[in-house]
Amino acid sequence: MDNLFGNKYSFPSIIDSQDTNGNGGLNNGSNSKSGMENFATGTAASGKSNDGAQLPMIADFTPPRQKQYGLSAVEDFMSRDFEQIAFEDALRIDEHGYRNDRIYALIEEYKRLVSNAIAYYEDHLCELKGELVIRKNQGAIELIDRLNSRIELCNRRIMMAKQLSDNAEQKTGDVLLIENKYRSGFSRGIAALTEANYLQPPLP
Repeated sequence: MDNLFGNKYSFPSIIDSQDTNGNGGLNNGSNSKSGMENFATGTAASGKSNDGAQLPMIADFTPPRQKQYGLSAVEDFMSRDFEQIAFEDALRIDEHGYRNDRIYALIEEYKRLVSNAIAYYEDHLCELKGELVIRKNQGAIELIDRLNSRIELCNRRIMMAKQLSDNAEQKTGDVLLIENKYRSGFSRGIAALTEANYLQPPLP
């Protein structure tokens, strides 16, 4: 993730760094290409035969993690193990300045997802209302009832997302949970470093 916040550290995106099995964790910095990238660039997984002839291209491709939208994206983000992420961060950079900037970046990413969720539901609501007008003119009673139910559900989702946004601005709810878990994990990481570097093994 680009460093959008003017901080001296650059952080990997929690969402973009998921592996294809849906596991959490940070980008490990590997420069290896995915199967799809190999496919796009014409690089075969099988390479060349012993006599140097180019073998048929075989794309080593695993379907990517399905993109989430709306509140599902927020829920997916909050399912990350922020404490473990912080623990691993501290093992690499045990600076409190990094910790604070990382917390800020995570919270900003959360806010962005909530904002996107609101926009997603509002756009869908406009589409539903437009469709409702058309079906009313056609007298499609059954569809009208279903569209009204969908509109009501969409309005509830918007209210829920806006409540999350208000909580984030007041630094309560999920953002407080993110901060507390990250601080806890970072402290454990620092303690592990000290233990490994200065307290082990026992003095002779």
